[in-house]
Amino acid sequence: MLVKTKQQLQEYLQRVLAEAYPDVPFGDIVLETPGDKSHGDLATNVAMRSAKALKKKPVDIAADFVQTIEASLKQSPLQETIAKIEVKAPGFINFYLSDTSVYHVLSQIFKEGEKYGFSEYGRGKKVQIEFVSANPTGPLSVAHARQAAVGDTFGNILKHLGFGVTKEYYINDGGNQIHMLATSLQLRALEICGESITFPEDAYRGEYVKEMDALFIAKNRLKTKEAVEQCPLEKYREFGVRYLLDVIRKDLEDFHVHFDVWTNESKVATKKTITHILQFLDKEGFLYEKDGARWF
Repeated sequence: MLVKTKQQLQEYLQRVLAEAYPDVPFGDIVLETPGDKSHGDLATNVAMRSAKALKKKPVDIAADFVQTIEASLKQSPLQETIAKIEVKAPGFINFYLSDTSVYHVLSQIFKEGEKYGFSEYGRGKKVQIEFVSANPTGPLSVAHARQAAVGDTFGNILKHLGFGVTKEYYINDGGNQIHMLATSLQLRALEICGESITFPEDAYRGEYVKEMDALFIAKNRLKTKEAVEQCPLEKYREFGVRYLLDVIRKDLEDFHVHFDVWTNESKVATKKTITHILQFLDKEGFLYEKDGARWF
């Protein structure tokens, strides 16, 4: 939709009709895009809303309004923009835009380039969008691609509307899932060393785990079962998370989705941080003890 044209026409109707009918409380005259393109590019129900004040049929009021608008249009720059105005029962006024209005917009797009459509509406108000945030326990899926497309597009739109947008990826690198990733890597490494392994039901057994283990074993020179078992589980965890995050970052980069902030759960949800937040909430009176538990 030609946003500027719509705004100009809206302001124009507000002024012209208020001057011609000073006793009618028009309020805000609203222009909408008809669902049926045969009903024009823009339409207003101002005639129907004025029926009570003018005590006439809305379709007759609409006809009177159109006469007033067309007479005034001859002296307005909008004359080039409006190709036709018509009345539709029960009292809609439909506006059809001219080809010239499209040419003006195309010219404006070429002139403003990437700044076309930019608005100060958001006034720099801060907005944080956290999306995708897949656990670094495997490659991204098609569902993650959908999340990436929607989240990134939404952020770009808000930026174009003048908001101060931060796009964040929250890295869930804590908890049982990451512990299981480390365990899966160690078990797969033992299997590569020739051991017969029974994997837990919730273990990660994809082909990507084998590829990771081959790199891990070579890097750490783990040639025996004993070496694999003696290697700290934390080392498997760190390698697995770092490797999979690199894969995720590369996939998102190839998809042209970029994040401003990557936040690690392991750094945010520390015992020290949680204790500090609980103390703050308690001091502010947001916590209480009941039934042997602490409540927010």
